[in-house]
Amino acid sequence: MPFYVRKSLRFGPIRFNLSNSGLGVSTGVKGFRVGTGPRGNYVHIGAGGLF
Repeated sequence: MPFYVRKSLRFGPIRFNLSNSGLGVSTGVKGFRVGTGPRGNYVHIGAGGLF
């Protein structure tokens, strides 16, 4: 099982995610979040996690 470190900082609706692969930024509300990071852009919809 791989080990990774992830830290998340929130400033209102904007979240900064710091992980081993780099820095990412996301924004949105619970159930719908849009973001970008070192692996590209993404949209996260729903509590179950449709990416």
